[in-house]
Amino acid sequence: MKKSKFSEPIMVLIFNSKRTLIAITGSLNQAKNLLGKTSAQLIVECCKGKVVMSGNFYFRYLHPNVEISLEEDLGKLDLIQYDKMCGQDRYYYRKDILKFSGRTEKRKLTAKQIALLNR
Repeated sequence: MKKSKFSEPIMVLIFNSKRTLIAITGSLNQAKNLLGKTSAQLIVECCKGKVVMSGNFYFRYLHPNVEISLEEDLGKLDLIQYDKMCGQDRYYYRKDILKFSGRTEKRKLTAKQIALLNR
């Protein structure tokens, strides 16, 4: 029997600019359709860590060793906390920088740098 050229769908978690979980989708295409303007390629690059965020959203693949509950985590789970549970070190943007449009330069920060800023 021939293997399918299509891979199994991977669940995608969507976090808002405040780094709070706002949606869980069953596949990459569902995430793309939900947000409209964001391309599937950009979502993949965000999930893999090549791009920090797209369209004021952070994206992550659902890690196989992390259990997410709709009732407990939706609207409450923090992105930095999720990345720690997955054992990943990622970059983030400061929440207050994202509020303003215009020529504000977005600076990538690690979780440790954000913790120091919040002291």
